[in-house]
Amino acid sequence: VYHAVYEKTATGWQEVLSPGLYAPDDVPAIEGQGWTGIGSGWKAYADSLDQRYGEQLLQRFPEAYPRATAIARLALPGFEAGEGRPAHEAAPIYIRNKVALTTSERAAKAGA
Repeated sequence: VYHAVYEKTATGWQEVLSPGLYAPDDVPAIEGQGWTGIGSGWKAYADSLDQRYGEQLLQRFPEAYPRATAIARLALPGFEAGEGRPAHEAAPIYIRNKVALTTSERAAKAGA
């Protein structure tokens, strides 16, 4: 399960738990009530996630996926505040940073 926790504040979204990849039964605990579960993990692993978070969740949206328009809306306040960066400085956040072997790792494995 790709997992992260954010809280909306008066000044924007604040990271509570940074993004990570977890087995459904090993997602981190969160404190407090009134959280919203979003994403396909709620469709695939509803039983495990509901057991873990129980009454802490106010609502779930298992069919929700990130959309460019939503990301742009979230980024707009920072952009308007002068926090924009040139496109060449953009870099993705790799949650699964080791999803494939490099060419040399494949060659070494084939020779083993």
